[in-house]
Order: sequence, then structure tokens, then C-alpha cells
Amino acid sequence: MILKGAFEEVNNYQAKQISGALYGMSELYISSQLRVIFGLRGEQINMYYSGAGYVEGSLRRFDNDETLNKFNILPSMNLVYHLSDNMNLRASYNRTLARPSFKEKSFANIEDPISGRTFIGNINLKQTDIDNYDLRYEYFFESGELFAISGFYKQFTNHIELVSYSTDPN
Repeated sequence: MILKGAFEEVNNYQAKQISGALYGMSELYISSQLRVIFGLRGEQINMYYSGAGYVEGSLRRFDNDETLNKFNILPSMNLVYHLSDNMNLRASYNRTLARPSFKEKSFANIEDPISGRTFIGNINLKQTDIDNYDLRYEYFFESGELFAISGFYKQFTNHIELVSYSTDPN
């Protein structure tokens, strides 16, 4: 066993996440050439944290405190236009999300064993909401092969990113 440094209360924490979701999907033929596939997902998430951390310069203790309580509605829609028997044009939209991990949504200082850098959590992180847009042309060959050209665009809200502090190079 290798022990490095002294015990730090803020680096010792427990966290849990409780989630529940419902999803519905349907398919609708608008015409012989146009098909719409659509769905809706409702998702409730709750995250809890037990540990300690410095808030505005003072050590604060958390005992199963709720750090995230959010209900999300995540729609999706896919339009498929049949150009011919072996060609489609698809356009789609869906909303997804990315939630911070337990170590990201904490006060912990965690050293990466590979880089040697120390990563510090942030209890105030929010989930990232992502809007996805896709456009795709498909050509089907008789042998079951497919040729496709696709493009996509993603829009992130409250994205989670690393921030470097110049006071400590690691």
C-alpha cells in the first residue's frame, strides 16, 4: 500500500443517484414516400451527496443533501423520405443530456495516476442539455450494402469542461 499525503475530509464522500423514466414511440406514414418516427422520453433524476467541502471559505458538511433534482422531457423525431426503392433522405432531431459524474459533482481532489494532475470537483455543476440535428442520404445496393453521406450539428447548454488554474500547474 502506498499512502501519499495526509487524510483530507473533503476527499472522502459518498454519492448516489436515483432515476426513473418513461418512453413512448410511434411511427406514422404521411404518404407512400414520407414516414415519421417520433418519441418522447420523460426522465426524473435525483443526485445526493454526503461529505464535506469548503463553501465561501468555511467547511460545510453534507449529509445526503440533494445536489440535482430535475425532470427532463427528451423528444425525438426522424423523418424518412423515400426518394426511390433504393434511396432515402433522413432528417432527425433529438434531445439528450450528459450528467456530471460523482467525482465531478463533489469537492474531492483526485489525482490522475497517468498524468499526475489533480482534478477538483465542483458541487455546483449542472447537467448538459444537448440538441442533436442530423441529415443523411442513403443508397442501398442489392447485395445489402449501404452508401451513406451524413451531416450533424449539436448544440450544448451548460457544457461541462475542464478549467485550468495557473496557481498550480497540475
